[in-house]
Amino acid sequence: MYAAHAQHVLWWLASYEHPDADHSNFHFLGSSKMALVRRMTSPRESVFEFNPVIPLYRYRHETEKKTSWDLFGWLVGMDRAKEQTRMKLFWLSL
Repeated sequence: MYAAHAQHVLWWLASYEHPDADHSNFHFLGSSKMALVRRMTSPRESVFEFNPVIPLYRYRHETEKKTSWDLFGWLVGMDRAKEQTRMKLFWLSL
């Protein structure tokens, strides 16, 4: 039995790891945080990123804490925590 439950289809093209029932990690066209498409899930958080050439879009949901999204390398975005929503513009929270 394959202990880490990892699938590497042409490892430089796509990579999927599923070490246990609660964690998974998927990369397409890259194997780091700068992969073209990155999807990570764990009991604490869920992250989706789309990174063509520069970090373009990121969506992050932290369990029972906050949800956020960012565009263009965190130049524009929004954070939502409980009852509070904040807009981000040029790395400043408004």
